[in-house]
Amino acid sequence: MDNLFKTIIIIALITGATFAGKHGMANYYFKQAEHQLTYLQGQKANTEQQTVESTGQESASLESISQKNNSQINLEVYNQAIGYIDDALNLHRNPQYIEAKAQTFEIAVRLNLTNNKSATLLQAKALYLESTELRPTWPVTWASLALIKWHMQEFDAEMIQYLDNAFTFGKNRVEVKNIWQQLGQALSNSSNPAHRELIKPHLNKLNYYKQK
Repeated sequence: MDNLFKTIIIIALITGATFAGKHGMANYYFKQAEHQLTYLQGQKANTEQQTVESTGQESASLESISQKNNSQINLEVYNQAIGYIDDALNLHRNPQYIEAKAQTFEIAVRLNLTNNKSATLLQAKALYLESTELRPTWPVTWASLALIKWHMQEFDAEMIQYLDNAFTFGKNRVEVKNIWQQLGQALSNSSNPAHRELIKPHLNKLNYYKQK
């Protein structure tokens, strides 16, 4: 009996060590991917700022050269990020890792690092939806899905459902507030009657943020 008990303990310890090791490695890969993603997010912000500030033919030409050089670096960083996050996901299907990959795809679209933007956005959407299955009450995920729909120019009931879920599960989250103010207001002010009809039953939610 003592030998059997010892065997069970040893197996449990080995199993626990293996589990901890896998999760530890997954977290390491995720942290590496996170560094790359942070860099790409900074590049996105810089690109948007340069576009606003660019004036004159000479500055536009210099900007074009700079963007060309940065684009190659960004592509390398993007590929590294995807490699790291895939390594993490192969070890642990953590919703945080899943969403990091979705965010990386979104950044790739914004930085023109992908040849097929629609397919890349669909991949991001699928990952966010997978994340909602693991943590269905996480409001930022639903807000991210609404933003994906916006990037895909899909203004429909599904988009409104994502917005509604984000509000239901976290109306006071900054990310949710920003999406509602940006997207909800755009729909409300749209010249397209169908868009205004979509948001009309939810204007009380949009007004909630106006009163803040």
